[in-house]
Amino acid sequence: MARCTISGFSLLLFGGLFLMGCIDPETGFVAVEGNDSIPAFYLKETEVSNSDYLKFVQATGYRTCAEIGLDGLGPGAFRFEPDSARICFVGGLTWRHPERIGSQPADWKELPVVHLCKEDMLAYAGWLGQRLPSRAELNWAMQKNRSQPQQNRPHGNTWQGLFPLSDLGEDGFQGRLAPARSFEPINGIFDLVGNAWEATSDSCSNGYWAVGGSYLCAPNWCRGYRLESPICVSEGIPFGHVGFRTAKTK
Repeated sequence: MARCTISGFSLLLFGGLFLMGCIDPETGFVAVEGNDSIPAFYLKETEVSNSDYLKFVQATGYRTCAEIGLDGLGPGAFRFEPDSARICFVGGLTWRHPERIGSQPADWKELPVVHLCKEDMLAYAGWLGQRLPSRAELNWAMQKNRSQPQQNRPHGNTWQGLFPLSDLGEDGFQGRLAPARSFEPINGIFDLVGNAWEATSDSCSNGYWAVGGSYLCAPNWCRGYRLESPICVSEGIPFGHVGFRTAKTK
């Protein structure tokens, strides 16, 4: 049985400057030189993948909120369901089985890990001695070397067509997540825009801010690929279109 909801979206303007550094091939982090407002930091080259998260779980035995169960709903997570054209709670879905219960996509290991609550993301980051990036840090990385028109257009894996009726799949990924490194990076960083919303360390009224949009973002819908279009995500709700990457202070 699926229980459906439509998430609300919030808008807030941000601006600023920063200088981009170079990629460290040994760590998979991009060095970002900050300014007076943002100290220099390292940002993971890709979103955390299922392969990355699997190593953490195998080492610690950690169980996510979707696996333990949500209050009043039991084990499961929220995912966009094409049949209902809504974001629905689907019992049994977890990061291990993000699309259908009991099965994994062939490219599962390379996909960004989803169906996590914020505490699940923080547990992974803490295990590595890392942290979630701030909203400002991700916005700086998304903005550098991109003109305003570029910032207002989709990039990477987004929804082509009229949401939620039809995704034409012109980017090669119809109605689903794409593996990391499927598209040209922005400033050496992959999937900053599109694919999965990226969790930040910043709080909003009902949870935490996420930025960058996802594969569900279309021009007629959330336009999350724009800097001024973040979303406020409940900390205790796992979604199939929200992921994260980690950061380190330089």
